[in-house]
Order: sequence, then structure tokens, then C-alpha cells
Amino acid sequence: MFKFTLPLFVTLFITFSQQLAAQSWADAQYAIWNEQPAKAKEIVKGLLVANPTNEEYNYRLGNLLYAEGKKDSAKIAYNKGIKPEDKTNYNFAGLAKLAFAENNTTAAAEYLLKLTTKDRSKDPKSYIFAGEAYFAAKQYDNAIAAIKKSQDFDRKIVEAYLLLGDVYLAKKEAGTAISNYEWAYENQPNLPVAYNNIGKIYMMSRNYREALNHFEKANTLDPNFIPVYFELAEFNHYAKKPAESVKFMDEYLKRSGRTDVEALSRYASFVFLSGDYARTISLIEDLLRRDASNVILSRLIGYSYYEQEKYVEGLAQMDTFLAKVDSAKIIGSDYAYYGKLLNKTGNDSLGIQYMNKALTLDSADATLYDDIANAYMAKKKYPEASAIYKRKIQALPPGTLQDYFQMGRSYYYAGNILSADSAFAKVVESGPTIALGYLWRGRTTSQLDPTSEQGLAFPHYSKFVELTTDAVKYKKELIEAYSYLGYYQYLKKDTAKATAAWQKVKELDPSNTQAEEYFKSLKK
Repeated sequence: MFKFTLPLFVTLFITFSQQLAAQSWADAQYAIWNEQPAKAKEIVKGLLVANPTNEEYNYRLGNLLYAEGKKDSAKIAYNKGIKPEDKTNYNFAGLAKLAFAENNTTAAAEYLLKLTTKDRSKDPKSYIFAGEAYFAAKQYDNAIAAIKKSQDFDRKIVEAYLLLGDVYLAKKEAGTAISNYEWAYENQPNLPVAYNNIGKIYMMSRNYREALNHFEKANTLDPNFIPVYFELAEFNHYAKKPAESVKFMDEYLKRSGRTDVEALSRYASFVFLSGDYARTISLIEDLLRRDASNVILSRLIGYSYYEQEKYVEGLAQMDTFLAKVDSAKIIGSDYAYYGKLLNKTGNDSLGIQYMNKALTLDSADATLYDDIANAYMAKKKYPEASAIYKRKIQALPPGTLQDYFQMGRSYYYAGNILSADSAFAKVVESGPTIALGYLWRGRTTSQLDPTSEQGLAFPHYSKFVELTTDAVKYKKELIEAYSYLGYYQYLKKDTAKATAAWQKVKELDPSNTQAEEYFKSLKK
């Protein structure tokens, strides 16, 4: 029996159209929230297949085109949704948006007046769309007034609360923005975008606990909600968990399909912080092949070479970077890495200059102070090293125990014994169980009491001996401490204690000449 069959391409077209028709504006809205504008546009186009002149769908399509920067195409969509006889139409909001963009406020006002009069005077969507036009023009108070007017007629439209949240956030009224996002999810509980937006506000205000709570809530509600993976990557970046940051950014890129330079540059920075320097170099080189003018990206190659101990390659990269980059875009770490690379390639004086220059741009970089001080110590410029540690403690109070310890050492080698002793006193005060603090106090106080008659170093060397459990690692230091204790007890004419101390020295170093001289003196 003869049976008519549609051509395959017609069948496929009908099937595709049916699939699109089965979708709704809610699906498109979700796609917009989910950073899938192309998908949203396809859904709206599918909705227009069934009803080409539908005013709302044309308005929605126009907005998507406007967001892409295609204003001419947006205007076509807006006008397509307006019939010649229309006195009120949602698309007037779109035309108002375009008029605002052209600074034609008179025309914009006329369009918005048409939108909200007569037949639409009690239509909440009209006021929401008017609010969108005002928001795009950064007329925040007018936007708020319009959106709130919509709530006189329907207080349960989630889109209104989300838009109000966005407007208040743009006004830097974070608390009110959060309230509106909360009202949004109260009206629609399974709304990850609201939780995600609140999390971003808490991130900006550095309330990291609440930020994480809201990001995790969004992720739990909808594991397919893409933007939250980016926010979790950023959260873990600030939480100094680079491996987690990379993990979430991997997930974000996979789900979003983003391959743009901006997204991959951020990803490369996370990869760098995770310690995968080879991968960082590969990513940046690939991005530079796509956009050779993006000089900023190349800084991470220089940084990565330094971390890989490829100092010559790193220096060449940073030379090129600093020669090409706009000086206004140089950051502290650029000079810091350049200075460290100079140090490692034999130009330490110039390296120190650049690291000091870095501090003028970023005085909060704790490791940079240490790098500069270490460079000064290597050159035996001890007063300069101690000045850097003092500067660090002043810039980042109250200073760490390690800061005071290293400052004390630099003072000691510079011959400033009183300042060294004060620094080590701070060490033992802050870390009473740290043996090395007492060792160095023993050294400073013994310098202040060169004949040892006052015994200023006695309590400190005694405490060092008491706290030290690794006689192999600290053999030399224990010999120093027991030698002092033995000599002081000898001066005090306490032969039993002096002998016990010198015996410890002999056990640690059987050929120790001072111990031998002491025991010979006992036989006279």
C-alpha cells in the first residue's frame, strides 16, 4: 500500500518546533539566570514560531539582543511586537530603553507613558518592564518606583523582587537588596538565583560564612545552576583554598561552555595559585595565541618561571612584560617578581630596588618584606634588614613571632645588641616554649654581660637546655649553652654544677678544648 512520508528535513523541523513550543518563557528565564543567553534566545524564538506577533515574546527577544549589544536587531524585535493600532504595548519599554541609550529622554518618557496608561494601567508587567528601562538608564529611583507600582497589583511576581534586588544593589543598598532577594525565594522556594545573588553580596561585604551558606544552598537546590560554581571558585580563592578554587572553576567552565579570554584568564590565575606552574604557562600561551595584544596575561608566565626556578627564562619574560605593559597597569607583584628574578640572576642590588618599589604599591604583602630582608641579610646589610622588619611590623601589626625573631637576628649581626635583646624578649614572651628564642636571648644578654659575672644569660641558656629535646640537630647550640652554664658556675665556685655542665659539653664533643681545660684545672 502506498504511504506518503514527509521528507526527513521537514520531519526534523517539525519535531524541533514541537520541542520549542513545549517550552515556556519560564524555561527561557531560567536559561538567562543560568548564563545561557543563546539557549534563552532559541527558546523565545521557538515561542515566536507559534505566535510571531506576540508582544511579550518579541519584547523578551529584543532584550536578549540588546544585552548582546545588537541594538538595531533589538529595535526590529520590539517593533515587530507592536501593531499599528496599539496604544499600549510591552515593547514600548524596549523602545524607551533604546531612546534612553541615545540620550533621548523625551521620547523615552513618551514610550513609558504609553506603556502604563489606559488598558495597561493595572498590569503589573507593564510597570516591571518600565522599571527595566529605567534601570538600564541608571535611573534607579524611577526604576524602584515603577517596580513597586507593579506590586500594587500583584505582590507575588518573583521577577519584580529580583529586579528590585538588582536595582538596590546598584544603589549600594545591600541590605535592601538582600531583603528583596529573600522575598523572591519566599514566593518561589526553589530559586537558586536568589540565594546566589545574596551570597555575592555577602562576599562583597566579607561575610564569608553567610556567603558560603547561600552558595551551598543554591547548589543544593539546583546542582545544574551554573553561576554558583563560579562563585564557589571565587569563594575558595578568598578562603586561600586554591585546589578547591580550580575544582569549581573547572566545573563552571565545563557546564557553561565558556572559552572566552576573560573566563580562561581568571582560571589561569587560580591554576597559578594552586601551584601548577607548567599548566599556567600552557594556558597563558594558548590565550596569547588568540589575543597577542593582551600583554597583561603574560605576567603569570614570568611568575611561573620563577616558581619553577627557571630564573633566566622568567627574567626575560618579565623584561618583555614590563617593556610592553601600560605603566598604570603594573601591580606590586610585578615589581616583586622582577626583583626576585634579578636577585636570582646575580643583580641583587637592582633586585632589592625593585622589591622596595613593589612595597610602595602593595605595603600589605607580608612575604615581600621577608624577601627584601633576606636579600639584605645575604649582602650582610644588617641595619637595612632590621629596618625592613621594623617597617613590616608597623605596616602589619602586631607582627608575628617570626618577624620579631628575624628582626632580632638582624639587629644582633648589626651589633645593635640592646634592640636585638628587646626583639628576642618579645619572642620568648609570645612563644614561651620555643627553645631558640631563649638561645638568642642568651646570646644577647651574654654580650651585655661580657665577663659573665652578672649571669644575665644564665636563665635563658638554662631554659634553652630544658626545652631542647633534639641533641643531634642542636648539638652546636647545646655546646654553646652548656659552656656558658659551666663557666658561670665555675665563677660562682659551684664545682658540682660546673662539672655537670662541662661533662655535658664533653659528651656532645669529646675533644672540646674548653671542657678539657676545665677538667685539667680540677687536677691542679
